[in-house]
Amino acid sequence: MASRLRGMVLAAMCLPLSALLGCGDARPYAPVPLFPAAGKVLNQGNPAVGATVHLNPDPPRPDGLAPVGRVGEVGTYRLSTYEAEDGAPPGKYRVTIRWPEAQERSGPPSDRLQGRYADPGKSQWSVMIVESANTLPTFEVEVPPADMRTPRKSSPTKSPAVKEDPKAKGPRGRKY
Repeated sequence: MASRLRGMVLAAMCLPLSALLGCGDARPYAPVPLFPAAGKVLNQGNPAVGATVHLNPDPPRPDGLAPVGRVGEVGTYRLSTYEAEDGAPPGKYRVTIRWPEAQERSGPPSDRLQGRYADPGKSQWSVMIVESANTLPTFEVEVPPADMRTPRKSSPTKSPAVKEDPKAKGPRGRKY
């Protein structure tokens, strides 16, 4: 009798809890419809492998959704919003592109494009995602010349401004 009573009490406590938690989809958001969207990013006709394409809603969306895609080996990308390559919500967007450099140190990677295409307010590109499959235009980016790019920190062991004297000798009279 006592175990039966415990079972009924447990069931009475779990029923309201299960109603609060709900069944099925456990997403903490209400997903909006997405539509496939893909394009290409090139630099001097070559794939900009590793660049990221960001679609910035114009005007901004109240839900904060902003699709992004990473450029692959042949220069193409597919947009992702919630999950990999799931598409983008319909609407007008300003396109920004960043191209991270290979990470040699900790901290955020530097942008090969020096932020040239990173500001949605200054973006030269806008796209419209429609309620069907979307093929976006090819975006051609230009990497600034090396002398205009942010210089990398030199190695602490050797300064590029110091020339080595081939006749110089180190400790104990040995050549370097």
